[in-house]
Amino acid sequence: MITTAREVVSTHGLTVSFAHLPMEEYIRLAEVPRSSVYRIWSTREEFVADLIGEIFVRDRYAEGAELETRQETREVRKRFSHLLVTAAGRRQVGWEMIRIGARANAESLRRSADWSSYNALLACTFSMEAGPARDAVQATAKRIEGMLTRRMRDFYEEFLELIGASLRPGFTTLQLAHLTATVIDGLAHRGRLLDDDLDAAVTAPGLDGEPVEWMLAAWTIRSIVDGMLEPVAED
Repeated sequence: MITTAREVVSTHGLTVSFAHLPMEEYIRLAEVPRSSVYRIWSTREEFVADLIGEIFVRDRYAEGAELETRQETREVRKRFSHLLVTAAGRRQVGWEMIRIGARANAESLRRSADWSSYNALLACTFSMEAGPARDAVQATAKRIEGMLTRRMRDFYEEFLELIGASLRPGFTTLQLAHLTATVIDGLAHRGRLLDDDLDAAVTAPGLDGEPVEWMLAAWTIRSIVDGMLEPVAED
């Protein structure tokens, strides 16, 4: 039996589903007529699609991580505002914002049950059978992903204005937003499994040039941004 199951999975891939959302149990708990429920949702998949839309309607996962990160980066700007008078100083403040902000973002996500739910949503979406229910669930996921990307893009536009920098030709703040999300999400996921390897700090120059601790995610994002920026202009 194991051999047969392995062959099936090898052919079709391992999938996850919304099977743990028991429609019949919810009917019982809500104490509503079963016939009325099935007049509204003719299939369990249709019910799940509406439920997912309701669960993520307020996008708590995105708001929580973003608010904490923005608060941390504002503190950096305020604390080191005296360095913003030179191009080199502005660039160093920018790196410190990334160092602190990326750490806050990653730590917030790893504590978040909503983030876990969102990633489970993405995994389940691709396992659903084609049809209106899957389309509705995918629309919810795309809406959230689009909102996250726009917020990160807006952050980078403000970031570039603050440090008086511009991107090299061919690069965009939207690309930066996508890459940042990929780094943060990817390392946060794997960090749950490989804490010792991925949580170890990287020692690298800080705002004043002295060695400080960087999360791997923060240093990776700094390197990406640095590679996309035009060189520091002369004052």
